[in-house]
Amino acid sequence: MLAALPGSAHMLNITQAQVEFDDSQEFKATIQVDFSRALNSSDIYYNLSILPHDQQEKKIRELVGPLLDDLQFTFGAEIVKPELVDWDVPKASHAVYDDYYTGKLTRIELQGEVPPDRPPFVLNTLAQSTIEYPLALTVMRRDHNIHVTRWLELQGLSSAPFNYDQGTPGQKDTASHEADPLSGVKMSPLARFWYVQFGALWIFLRLGFHHIIPWGIDHILFVLGLFFLGISWRKLVSQTAVFTVAHATTLYLSSQNIFSLPSRVVQPAIALSITFIALENIFKPNLSTFRLAVVFFFGLIHGLGFAAGLKQLPLPKHEFLMALFGFNFGVDFGQLFVILIAFLAVGWFRNKPWYFSRIAVPASGLIAVIGGLWAIQRILFFAHLAHV
Repeated sequence: MLAALPGSAHMLNITQAQVEFDDSQEFKATIQVDFSRALNSSDIYYNLSILPHDQQEKKIRELVGPLLDDLQFTFGAEIVKPELVDWDVPKASHAVYDDYYTGKLTRIELQGEVPPDRPPFVLNTLAQSTIEYPLALTVMRRDHNIHVTRWLELQGLSSAPFNYDQGTPGQKDTASHEADPLSGVKMSPLARFWYVQFGALWIFLRLGFHHIIPWGIDHILFVLGLFFLGISWRKLVSQTAVFTVAHATTLYLSSQNIFSLPSRVVQPAIALSITFIALENIFKPNLSTFRLAVVFFFGLIHGLGFAAGLKQLPLPKHEFLMALFGFNFGVDFGQLFVILIAFLAVGWFRNKPWYFSRIAVPASGLIAVIGGLWAIQRILFFAHLAHV
């Protein structure tokens, strides 16, 4: 934790892939990917971005090769490697490329040939990958009115088979007993609606959970700070309920562009909130109205951090509320999981007279130190960006 830069904040950096089919033997694919990880240098990525389009080609082809090893376009037993057609590296300042909290998605356009027998399409991912996850896969067939988005949250997973010849040209999604293009199962319009909605809810619940476990180390430390105030159920439920209401509020407001703050404010504030809560555990170990007000305020700040991840999700409008609901509760389940693990680890000693001095104080002190170091790292990080 102490060595992590910039301050162990997790960004939900989405890789997006869109694959489009029609009646021809060709398919088109567009991949939007942040090459920061593959290049392992923001300077190299920035230098690539300022090259003229024709001079970028060699380097882009060098990057697309491993990318298509990581993302395998599979038709039955055959892996098809589509050809590079075009690309667009984002034009941005050097400071933006240095900013860990800002995604820099390069658009890669590809074209490939569907095998003659037109078997179902599957996107396979390798266990060892240089791209960021989760990956949002959208598969389209415009003449069949099919537009399906599925998620691969971790490397090494494969999408469900997509039957791109399913349906009849001109058929609408509301057609009676339409077959699901991924499963091939026929269902009524109402059943299909609930199938899609609950599927989306489950996906975003998992995304929200993974935003805490295992990636959101800074949020984990804040929740542990709440935990070590005292582990009576009244204290835990009161604090987590207030925190949940607060971060849900700003999660909604920020994702709707009603209210937001820049990362240079939000990220140091999250780190400082960790230190403040931990120090209060040591010097004012009581659940007061002031404590709950402080937790609510910091919950608002953390909600802005969660929203930065949610706003990157490529969501159709009709899925937004389901995504917001699912992502928020996934985050909450992640926080409750952290509390459960902490309770199982040290909860057995909660009634011992030495619990506060031997467990709560040292743990809170360590959390305060880590939060303070992260705050310094983040402040210096954004100060550096301001002068790049």
